[in-house]
Amino acid sequence: MRSKRYDPSSLGNLKLSDIDVFTMQKHFNELAAQGYVKSIVQKSKTLLSSVLGYAVDLKFLPNNPMIGASGRHAVRMPKCRRNDKPIVTDDQVAQLIAMVVDQRDKLILVLAFHYGLSAEEVFGLTWDCVDENFLHIRHVAWLGTLYRDTTKREARRRDLPLHPGLKSMIAEWRAASGGDGDALLFPGKDAQTPLWPNGWLQWGLQPAARRLGIKITFQIMRRSFSTSNLARDPKSVQAIPGA
Repeated sequence: MRSKRYDPSSLGNLKLSDIDVFTMQKHFNELAAQGYVKSIVQKSKTLLSSVLGYAVDLKFLPNNPMIGASGRHAVRMPKCRRNDKPIVTDDQVAQLIAMVVDQRDKLILVLAFHYGLSAEEVFGLTWDCVDENFLHIRHVAWLGTLYRDTTKREARRRDLPLHPGLKSMIAEWRAASGGDGDALLFPGKDAQTPLWPNGWLQWGLQPAARRLGIKITFQIMRRSFSTSNLARDPKSVQAIPGA
């Protein structure tokens, strides 16, 4: 039994009958010692427990060596290297915004970072979600399809106060795009379906990000929003991203 990426050959070459709780504990301790982060070790642990459980179902093993007699996991998670998730700083975002020339792309970037919006929320925006003072999160877009009156969770249905600078940017984009009513703020080429996030990132944002030497995704922008605002006001993080 061998998971090509994470399991050393010493475990893969063992007979099933030779695997016991001590062997498995040593295996995961070795993964942690090799520098694997907690999420990777946990996935490997879950996978191997499932494989050994299946071996029990097939009568190849009398019991799962990772599960104790009480039914609880006998193999403990070792202390692993911290998984530092990438973020971008306020200065890097300011540089990125300055480098993005396209009016639409600049507005998408500002909305995503300023409010910590997910890709589904940004590309689910319609013009009737924007009024004089607020940006109303009411819809989501997924794989090129708009789902009206739908949010991932009820907490994601929220009303975000518009900054004066954003009001101007949105007004300018409305005039340039001719958008109105329940039409999408950021439609695709057919003007009817939402933009696809990966395509927009690839062509609208990542070329500038590469020139700055930073990695950028919607998840990174959302995480950076939370990290940046947590330092200023811990209560603001949950109020705006709907987290």
